[in-house]
Amino acid sequence: MKLIIAAAALSMALGSAALAQPRHDPHRGASNHSRYAPPKHWNQSRDHWDRHTIACQKRYRSYNPRTDRYTISRGRTAICRL
Repeated sequence: MKLIIAAAALSMALGSAALAQPRHDPHRGASNHSRYAPPKHWNQSRDHWDRHTIACQKRYRSYNPRTDRYTISRGRTAICRL
């Protein structure tokens, strides 16, 4: 009986510690689509870059706005042309 009570107390302690952790990455900050400057190959206006970045992030989960690329497969990348 003591073993069951100890196991229940331990699981509650570990569960509450896991729930107390932040759900976002504190090093990345808030989600802001326009925080990156356009890559060097980009020669459009800043407003167009913001719309382009948002569209690419919606279309490709692996999109990286710093490089304007997304992952195709096995580490290969391609430039987002939206």
